Amino acid sequence: MTEEWQAPLLPEDREPSGTEENPRSFDDAVGTMEPHAMTEEEMLDEGVAADQPALAIVLAQFRRLSAPLTEIGSVRPAAADAAERIERALRRLPPGTVIGAAIDELRGQLESAVIEQRRVYTEAFGRHEAAFIRAVQETDIAVREQNDGWRIGAVELEFRRGAARARALYNHEEIVRWSTVADVSDLEQIEKKARTVLERAALPDDLLVAVIWDAYARVRAARITARRPSPDVVPVLDFYRELRIALVRYDLDKRLAAKLAHTDMPKWSFLYNLDRYRALGAAVPADRRLGFQTGSQAESARRNCVTLNGLDATQEYKQFCHLLPPHVTAP
Repeated sequence: MTEEWQAPLLPEDREPSGTEENPRSFDDAVGTMEPHAMTEEEMLDEGVAADQPALAIVLAQFRRLSAPLTEIGSVRPAAADAAERIERALRRLPPGTVIGAAIDELRGQLESAVIEQRRVYTEAFGRHEAAFIRAVQETDIAVREQNDGWRIGAVELEFRRGAARARALYNHEEIVRWSTVADVSDLEQIEKKARTVLERAALPDDLLVAVIWDAYARVRAARITARRPSPDVVPVLDFYRELRIALVRYDLDKRLAAKLAHTDMPKWSFLYNLDRYRALGAAVPADRRLGFQTGSQAESARRNCVTLNGLDATQEYKQFCHLLPPHVTAP
């Protein structure tokens, strides 16, 4: 490794040494940039183990290079020690030409390190997936393979195997965003987070039954007023809109000045609670029980339907477009 670079003196400390004619080099600014050129002591200072991938080492080099700028950026102008802190940081700050050269080289190394890390993750993804599924299969949770992932109980895991990425969905609606999978524990965390999110979104059974009937009745009444054909057959998306209003109305009726607890109901939450309602079956009073009806191909093409049946991985997904009482026949 090259000799340690000494920070520039401030104007009042400088001696005529020809420094301006001999600007500090790239290596002097951040050390020799070969990944393992950092000494063991420097790696410990940066929190980098000697056996870590190149990406971690290059990032450590970036932190070393940017440390003076970070220090300057953190100074509060009104602080009593502002001038002293800026002076210390300036002594460590290489010239702009040196910083530019360092960034250019580090950029190339970083791009190469990212490509290499993605390659490693992608090659290992199959092993992580297999280990994860084996562990799940040892439990009593239903598991079902799909083209691009797995259904595990109520959670749908979707994979981009070529990029070592995964996300979680419910009835095809995203509940946990795409993230990189570096280890089997990442898949476990995604699935666990998805289950937790679903559990927290579950409405109490009595509230669920009440607001679903309220929302249905109000949409039906509006359809009767508007002289719509078959007013008892309520489009599911109209019902979704009214259900959200019904939940807010429930909060306001409970306590007018209270903080609203049900202002947010993303589509996955709507579908999850509909499936929970359907699973209640005979527990729903007969005079408030609703059924779900499939629609025409045209309705499906216009995306006027929703996907349900996601609670049990052994069951096929189904599309439904309408809600209606059991005694009503859809046209």
